[in-house]
Amino acid sequence: MSKTTPLLPFNKSTVLWNRFLQLPVLGILCALGSGVCFSSCSLVVKLLPTLNPMEILACECLLQTFIFISISIYSGHHFFEVPEERWFLIIRGITGVLYANLIFYSFSLIPLADASTIAFSAPVFVSFLACILLKEPCGLFQIVSVVVTVVGVVMIAKPTFIFGYNKEDVRSFDR
Repeated sequence: MSKTTPLLPFNKSTVLWNRFLQLPVLGILCALGSGVCFSSCSLVVKLLPTLNPMEILACECLLQTFIFISISIYSGHHFFEVPEERWFLIIRGITGVLYANLIFYSFSLIPLADASTIAFSAPVFVSFLACILLKEPCGLFQIVSVVVTVVGVVMIAKPTFIFGYNKEDVRSFDR
């Protein structure tokens, strides 16, 4: 069979895309890209203290919506294709909006490193919830991870009912 038949159209971009998808470290590259983009977005919130974090989030969401709707229309996919999954899609949308609002607002209230560390602890809580809600196996590693993460979040947040007040905390309340 020739490479130019209608069944197998030869297209240089298709070949390059298939090579890209076969990279052994593609998942790691995507995760690194996600981390860089998330960190950059967090930094923008801190660099623009006069803007409300919700305004920055609204701009980001509008841009994402435009991009994803364009891709969806171009590829011919429908948003509500599978009726059994509509409620999960709606719940995912609501929780995603809540997450984004809370994390952007936390960037403006606490140091960037603290907010990012707490946000990046989410996978441990996902593992914990998967054990409870989805009945996935929960081993010693998951339990230790959850405990260490909770202790770490408490140490980062430094709640006053455990650590007490210091002079800097009192000054920030006087403003």
